[in-house]
Amino acid sequence: MLGAFDHIWVLTLKGDDTRAQYMRQVLVEQLGLPPSKITTFYGASSREWGTWPDVPFLRKQRQPAVPNWWLSPKLCAVGDNTGLGGPNPPPCLQSKYERCLRPVNGSLPRVCNELCYTMSVVSALDDFLSNSEHQRALILEDDICVTPALLSASTRKKLWWLRAHASQWDLVKLADCYRGLQVVPKKHKPDGVELLTSGTCASPDTAANTAAAPPNELLPGVPWGYCTHALGVSRRMARHIVANAFPVTDVFDSLLISHIAKQQPARQAFTLNHSLFAQVAKTGVTAASLPKAMRSQNHGAPVRIGSGSAKSRGKRKSRGSET
Repeated sequence: MLGAFDHIWVLTLKGDDTRAQYMRQVLVEQLGLPPSKITTFYGASSREWGTWPDVPFLRKQRQPAVPNWWLSPKLCAVGDNTGLGGPNPPPCLQSKYERCLRPVNGSLPRVCNELCYTMSVVSALDDFLSNSEHQRALILEDDICVTPALLSASTRKKLWWLRAHASQWDLVKLADCYRGLQVVPKKHKPDGVELLTSGTCASPDTAANTAAAPPNELLPGVPWGYCTHALGVSRRMARHIVANAFPVTDVFDSLLISHIAKQQPARQAFTLNHSLFAQVAKTGVTAASLPKAMRSQNHGAPVRIGSGSAKSRGKRKSRGSET
């Protein structure tokens, strides 16, 4: 896998390190990747809305005198898609995030976590750009598992193609979910063909994984779908995303398909037909069967594990903004 990407950034949040430890297990113990090739990147939490003192990119961008400096200053009208896919950054904040402009009693709606996710992606890409020795980055979320597709011979050939033809691609989406669904029903559970494309967690049985993995293909472009929990980018694309995703206008998943993927046809983008990684909570399993830390399906939701009076008080205080 490192033949195609020379470094990995794992997006997580500070606080409980359960997910960071889980990802080290996946990448180092399961896949045998060198720890030196992996950066655990602590992104933007809604608990620190508007401050983010430990996120270097956001600290540099901070303008204390400007209200909501991290958001686009203009609010879109409902259904307004003006400028999306055009040559410039999106002109306005999507209307569904209007409530994020004015927290009530210090509490944010859950949907604001989606904007924190966008800021986490942008901040990780800025960190990638600050390290000139890296040319191709793989950005991973912290709640994923390896799918049978990643372990197949077909996928290995595609990854070697990406390495051998590095000048011919700028972005490759290695995983998605809800492909083709314009609207995702509440509590949607994938099955059938959708489960093939979004993936399931690989079995410890190598032979079973090989049998479960159909031939993989690199699809040109970025088909309609959600989730960006495994994304490969070149330095050129990283610069382009940072310039178009900040100040924030939308959750990164939607920004990618509605704007960035349409912007520059000359920038070669690909999607692997069968996801190489799956988000554990979106593999069709029941929530009760998952470790508590892996149950959330919401962008930017922090991990809250354990008990104790201090944690319990914090949990009650931030319930509206963090789950």
